[in-house]
Amino acid sequence: MPRIPLIEDLVTGSIPSGSNILVIYDATSQWQNLFATIAVGWLRGGGKIRYILCAEPPEKIRLRISRLGLNYTDFEANERLLIMDAYTATLGLKSKEAHMIPSWKVSDLSVGFVADLKNPEQMPDSSRIIDDEGIAARFNEDTTWVEYVLPRVVPQARATKLTQLIGLPLGVHSDWIYKRLENAHDGVLDMKIEERNGEIRNLLRIRIMRDLDFDSQWHEVVADEKTGLRLSL
Repeated sequence: MPRIPLIEDLVTGSIPSGSNILVIYDATSQWQNLFATIAVGWLRGGGKIRYILCAEPPEKIRLRISRLGLNYTDFEANERLLIMDAYTATLGLKSKEAHMIPSWKVSDLSVGFVADLKNPEQMPDSSRIIDDEGIAARFNEDTTWVEYVLPRVVPQARATKLTQLIGLPLGVHSDWIYKRLENAHDGVLDMKIEERNGEIRNLLRIRIMRDLDFDSQWHEVVADEKTGLRLSL
């Protein structure tokens, strides 16, 4: 099973397949590059990535992957990289991507998850990244979309042994939403910014990782032209 960059630098052992990790990030932090770093590292480790873009168009992740030295065209052609456009639907438009989410209504989203839960395909070498699951709040009542994530999105990853990272921006939703989602996940990662000596620094920590020993201290993450982000230990 591939290694998860940054996160597995802070745990003892390997994160079990089928784990769900919630990433709560400051909207002005390097969260996009965090997810790109994880995706590229997973691909380099021989795994497959399903990247669902909710907050920005697909060309953004393709650009970041290319800057980190991978030819995304080859990875998409052999289906090791599947980029799903959920962003265009937020604009009320139809996506031209091969893989896309045409509607954010929970009633439409639930269909595929029900089928997967009944007959789960095992995918321990796969990881799914959802950059901002909270976009669903624009199109559904809070209770509706949270109760879709808990019995559909999270259990499907466990059933298929898919390692899943779900992003959620800090300070956008009610405390009730954060607590419900934190309780349902196997791990919670925080990313924030902090000003030191007139400079903005990006900090990362593991708040909880239920099945492993972990380092819970805040660590600065810095840019690396080869790997994306790296911990400044």
